[in-house]
This record gives sequence, C-alpha cells and structure tokens, in this order.
Amino acid sequence: MSIHSTEISVSACYGELPTLMGEFARQASTLKLAFADIQRLQLVLEELFINTITHGHGGNSDAPIRVGLSRDQQGIHLHFIDNAPHFDLTSYTQDRAPEIGGLGIPLILGMTRNIRYQRSEGLNVTELDF
Repeated sequence: MSIHSTEISVSACYGELPTLMGEFARQASTLKLAFADIQRLQLVLEELFINTITHGHGGNSDAPIRVGLSRDQQGIHLHFIDNAPHFDLTSYTQDRAPEIGGLGIPLILGMTRNIRYQRSEGLNVTELDF
C-alpha cells in the first residue's frame, strides 16, 4: 500500500528554497519518516533544486518545480519535475559525473537506491528511490 503526500510546487528561484524545504519536511513528517531520512532527502532535494536553477535555467526563473514524496513497502520515493532543458541524471555514474557539476551528482547517486528519468511533454521527470 502506498502513502502519498501532496505535491509541492514552487518557482525555480533560489529564494524559494526555505519554503520548499519547510513544506517538504512537514510532508515527510506526515509520512512518519525518521529524522535522518528527512535530512537525507532534503540534501538530495536541495542539490536537485539548486542544480535545476543554476545549470538548467541559468538563474532564477518563474518556471515551476514540482516535488512529490511517497512511501510504500519498497521504500521512500521522491518525484522531481521541472521544465528546464533536458537533463537525464541516469546517464551518469559515480565514476562519470558531469564536469560542470562538482560533487552534487555523485552525492545524489550515492544516496539513492534507484533513479528513473523520462522526458515527457517538455518536462524532466525524475523519480528517485531510497
């Protein structure tokens, strides 16, 4: 049985990060996630959010970023959707991160169990399993 939280939507602006993190923590708490799991998820979410703004949009944008969180018997699932240019996180490995990224992508890859990506109707749809 899956337990889903409400999707969060914010603009792709650096100033939205505190709002996103606060709402995300609130929703994660309603799923009865352990504090350590919430912190790990927030770290991954922050990396995805900042990278989308910095590398995807080239700075602040009014474009929406949508985040969803769910939990089921297989684990915790983070859904990250944006309309930045195509970026497939699954095309990288721990040994082959993009040169522009630094440590963010290896960190995300190391903290997740599985990542799925699809480009759908102009959107990057990334699903991460923990």
